Amino acid sequence: AKLEPSLKSAAPGESFQFIRNGYFCVDSKDSTEGNPVWNRVVSLKSSYKPS
Repeated sequence: AKLEPSLKSAAPGESFQFIRNGYFCVDSKDSTEGNPVWNRVVSLKSSYKPS
């Protein structure tokens, strides 16, 4: 996945919504400075129904 460069400085515990994917937070154990590891907190519900 491609992320905005500013997310490299996200601190452990901070959470963000990734468009059309869900909410994610920075892992406090596996992240390193400048290399965050993201954990999904909540998936977004898809309302798309093909016709």
